[in-house]
Amino acid sequence: MTDAAMMELSCTEAPLYGQTIIYGKFDNILPEEAEFYFVYKGSIQKHVVFAKQVTENTLESIIPAHREQEDVSVFAVMYGKESEFVILGSSFLTFKHDIACELACFLVSQANCLIPSSHHTLLSQFDLIERDLQSMDHDIMLAMACEEIPSSWNIVGNSAENESKCKETLLHLAMRLGLVQLSQFLLRQPGG
Repeated sequence: MTDAAMMELSCTEAPLYGQTIIYGKFDNILPEEAEFYFVYKGSIQKHVVFAKQVTENTLESIIPAHREQEDVSVFAVMYGKESEFVILGSSFLTFKHDIACELACFLVSQANCLIPSSHHTLLSQFDLIERDLQSMDHDIMLAMACEEIPSSWNIVGNSAENESKCKETLLHLAMRLGLVQLSQFLLRQPGG
């Protein structure tokens, strides 16, 4: 997969949770009667994602989630009429840990020790205001979905019967901060 022509990607960086649209542009016109795919090849993971032709020389796809913060090779592959795969082009994409990833990691790690004022701690620790956080609701939910969570973990934490009645859950915190999409995601998790 290394002899392919270069392909121009619409972005060179993506968050670990992916789910953003990417375009691959080529110098040549693409055939209309073919299937197209983007192949993402990292050090540990490989992803194959369907791509659709949006112009005569441009493909559109969704960037997948990726576990490692690293540069990956991206190949555009065509499956043609002769039932063979043809590499159309290649480029590179860097998967990065962004603030939504940091927030998701923080929330998972703090599930056992949340209190009613935890929302203030979160806002000050990440130097955010509620409006900033609410604008990242979707990204935080996607990042949370990609977190490697232990099988014993749940959104209410490890609560003992004699614990303080003032203990909060991630769901309480998400609702207090107005994170609707994260709240809906949490409701579908263990303990929700």
